[in-house]
Amino acid sequence: MPPYDAGPRLLDVIDTAIFDYLIGNADRHHYESFQDDGGASMLILLDNAKSFGNAALDERSILAPLYQCCMVRVSTWNRLNLLRAGALSSAMRQALTFDPINPVLTEPHLAALDRRLSGVIATVRQCMESQGPENTLIEDRISLPHP
Repeated sequence: MPPYDAGPRLLDVIDTAIFDYLIGNADRHHYESFQDDGGASMLILLDNAKSFGNAALDERSILAPLYQCCMVRVSTWNRLNLLRAGALSSAMRQALTFDPINPVLTEPHLAALDRRLSGVIATVRQCMESQGPENTLIEDRISLPHP
């Protein structure tokens, strides 16, 4: 259903699914966006309250938009690869060090971020093997109409 079936909005939904999977948020009911202006608007992520619940549970169904559509932005893919091998949990640990309620995330939750990230990367690689990298990795430097 337009505008969620193609273009930037579909890629926004896939990015959101990846984000929700990483933080363990299986409770995203709907998406809000700024006023639609021909696909140039972006999603607003509200209500992440059920995130980081059970660090041992990886709810793979959250990734359905990714593994069903088998596409991801090149910039998202590059960022995911930059954060692999423990870089994601390390960055989160460092970013949260000075938070007044430190520790915000426990070590099992930080380990879950890295484990889930490995799962996302494996899913994208499976898509590239089955659909080809040219159909999986979508260049996101597109021109949008401006008034």
